[in-house]
Amino acid sequence: MKKMNRLLFGMLLVAGMFFVGCKDDTSTDTPVISFTNGIESTTVTSGQSWVVTGTITSVAGLSEVKYFTVTGTSETQQGAAITSFDDKNNFIFTVTVSSITQTLSLKVQATDKNNTTASKSYTITVGAAGEKVTFWTVGLAAQLGAQNSSVGSAYSTSNGLVYTKATAPGYSSSIDFYYYYSSTAGTAAEIMSPYFAGGTGAISSVAAWTTKNATKFAKVNVTATEFDNITKTDDALIVSSAASLPDDRAIALVTGNVFAFQTALGKKGLAKITAVTGTDAGTISFEVKVQK
Repeated sequence: MKKMNRLLFGMLLVAGMFFVGCKDDTSTDTPVISFTNGIESTTVTSGQSWVVTGTITSVAGLSEVKYFTVTGTSETQQGAAITSFDDKNNFIFTVTVSSITQTLSLKVQATDKNNTTASKSYTITVGAAGEKVTFWTVGLAAQLGAQNSSVGSAYSTSNGLVYTKATAPGYSSSIDFYYYYSSTAGTAAEIMSPYFAGGTGAISSVAAWTTKNATKFAKVNVTATEFDNITKTDDALIVSSAASLPDDRAIALVTGNVFAFQTALGKKGLAKITAVTGTDAGTISFEVKVQK
């Protein structure tokens, strides 16, 4: 009888372990929406378009993503819902908001396979009329990392965002600069076009990008003070400085240098170097003023 009881107890214990192991593994985690570099707002001039980028992560896996433009109390869906994903757990999104004439928000809404929904908004403010230049200066200044740094090496002059090796391929059409620290004498800190980086520059990760923009560069004799004095309504110095740009990169960059550039979309700009830590694990910091 005791043996029977022990056998019965053992069977119940095994059954209990089985049912514990077979608990419903449905995730209750909510999708997480992140805008690139944590930037959740910008200011544009009336009639301008703006590209919003970011990532949605989901433990359960995404089933649907929608975008809405929100003005006041009015909410309008932008495009069709996205229901097909290369990676349901980590989705990189790019949304263009066109012809902006009033302040609005772009709402990103994500729903996972458990029907759990999350949303997050990016605010776009319409600035003063007559502005010709976008400032990525002071608090919006950029820092790029060299090839062995944990900081991203790719940069977009249109939105002021820095992209890492992992995120850059998804946003290659927006990227204008790529930073590399060379051991070659006379080169050292260099900012190059993606076209050069993925070709002559022999950077294999860039070579795999879908788009490799052919930005043009030249070091110019614009002083740091002249750069600082450029206003948002006057792009004359930018236009004259970037009139002839022969190079695919700007090399031997040091603090205080100013270089001119023209993007593949024809936007001209100036960049001022504010710090270079040197070495292939270091960083370069700069401010940008670019045509809208």
